[in-house]
Amino acid sequence: AQRFASIRAGVIAGILGSGGLYLGVMLMAGGSIYWVLWGLLFFVLGFSQKYWLPILSYPIESAWNLWLYRAQKRHPERSVELLSQHSAFWNEHQRLPLRGLESLLVTVHKDNQSAAQEAMMQLSNGLQSWAVQATQIEANMQRLEACDTIENIAEVHEELIVSEQLKGDVGTWLHGFFQSSQEVNTALKQNSYQQAAALKVVIKALKTRLEFLSSKKSAEVQRFGEIAKTWLRLVEKYLDDMLKIQEIPNPYIVGIPLKEGQDVFIPRPQVNKRIERLLVDRSAPPLLLYGQRRTGKTSLLNNLVKRLPDNFIMLFVDFQGPLSSAQDHLSFFYNLGRAMIKAAKKHYPNLTFPPLTEDTLRSDPATRFDEWLDEIEEAIGDKILLLALDEFITLDHAFHKGRLERATILGIFRNIIPHRSKFRFLFSGSHTFEELEHWPNYMINVQIAHLNYLSEEEARQLIEQPIKHFPLRYTTEALERVMTLTRCQPALLQSLCGDIVQIKDAQAVYKRLTVEVEDVEAAAPLVLEHGSLLFVEILEEENDQHGQAILRFMASHGEGAVVSLDALAAQLPGDLESRLALLLRRELIEPVGDEGYRFQVELVRRWF
Repeated sequence: AQRFASIRAGVIAGILGSGGLYLGVMLMAGGSIYWVLWGLLFFVLGFSQKYWLPILSYPIESAWNLWLYRAQKRHPERSVELLSQHSAFWNEHQRLPLRGLESLLVTVHKDNQSAAQEAMMQLSNGLQSWAVQATQIEANMQRLEACDTIENIAEVHEELIVSEQLKGDVGTWLHGFFQSSQEVNTALKQNSYQQAAALKVVIKALKTRLEFLSSKKSAEVQRFGEIAKTWLRLVEKYLDDMLKIQEIPNPYIVGIPLKEGQDVFIPRPQVNKRIERLLVDRSAPPLLLYGQRRTGKTSLLNNLVKRLPDNFIMLFVDFQGPLSSAQDHLSFFYNLGRAMIKAAKKHYPNLTFPPLTEDTLRSDPATRFDEWLDEIEEAIGDKILLLALDEFITLDHAFHKGRLERATILGIFRNIIPHRSKFRFLFSGSHTFEELEHWPNYMINVQIAHLNYLSEEEARQLIEQPIKHFPLRYTTEALERVMTLTRCQPALLQSLCGDIVQIKDAQAVYKRLTVEVEDVEAAAPLVLEHGSLLFVEILEEENDQHGQAILRFMASHGEGAVVSLDALAAQLPGDLESRLALLLRRELIEPVGDEGYRFQVELVRRWF
């Protein structure tokens, strides 16, 4: 009996079967045929108990569970103890749903999440597993309904139980609320201008969900609709109140590349024209977008896709992502293909690339990747594919650490350039190929587009009109001082102007909208504090200790000071020429005729 049902079924079948055997013996001793039928009945009942016993015991279990639920209402401090006595935990064979179990679980979850989670784990693989999902849904709903301030909305995603198992309308709504909560949380940490833009996105999403509400009649979806209306009202009120405050919008973005179409992105027409001209060149040379850190290379690439001719498909690949941690060729080519497919889906939704799996690459990664490129060429038809590879220096780091072979990776690139006419390469980084070992042997006839400081006209636009109807006005002296301190370096301009906005926003209304030289000088120390990442990168990554010693010595002479070669040689003996050459190549210092050297950017000098 145990083999067909369970241990308990075996026990019951044994008892009833023994009774049936006893009755059979009695029959053989001269008893009635009815005793045989009774014995057979007992025997069948023993084997089929898992079908009829749950029905028979259901009223008793329901009455017991109801008593537990009412006891929990009277003694909420005993919720965990009473939950453990629920029949779902001592009669795992009950097939019928024990209504009310989810309510008890939700109550326990409020006060003791660990106990509730443990109980749900026990139930998840049993016959009452439905209660686990019902509990998650009800607990989520109660949390969402409890949000009565925008701060609650921003924090609730940390408490929601959201999993891929929640399907259908319920799963869609819960994932939507989870995302909206995260977006509100991010928005509240930004300045007012960016905050307003982010909250408008949340409002649009909530309104979109409510538009589809009328076609859904389930009670759960209707509850979600009421929650969405409450959230919409709270977010709209918060945004309306915020906009009524006379605060200067701060559109400046520091430390992250500018995405496509952002107002504060300043086009570089000269660099763009050079790139576009070289891309249509029939010789198709590899291009290098070269510039020092934080000069806007990634931002330019993010915005280049809309400026290219219609016959170009541009795929942006960031080598600082998963590609930088590739441990072998299989991982490298898989992540490169994955990044290309992802970029194509983002900008060219009607273009379908063939899949590239790890199993496909496993036998011979380089060869299989090259074969995959054949399929890519067929997929793009008569288009030209531009592969923009940002921060390629991380690939060189992988070569030096021995994780990747230079000849294999660069050999693939070298082979593609002359033999695949539909492909173009645009590398981007703060190093030239000549600085890197062996790269010039593979990257032949490279054309460089140099990205450096903004022009004076471009800098004025970023300072005075970063967005339409920007209210701040700079005096002539203040404008000149901003450009002097930053040398029109894009990241430093964004940082300094952003701090100026914060300073002006705290001033009295009558002087708030005019920027004086004093405001610029007050903001300069804040840049050194808030923009430490840029300066740390310069200090730690661009130079060795000897180069840093040169910079500190020059910085000690004050703003605009020219330090002679003799003074540098007397203070810092050694291989001065090569160290100065590196600092010149990194565009940290510049020669001043035969007099000596000085810092290119005053704020960089102040950091040292």
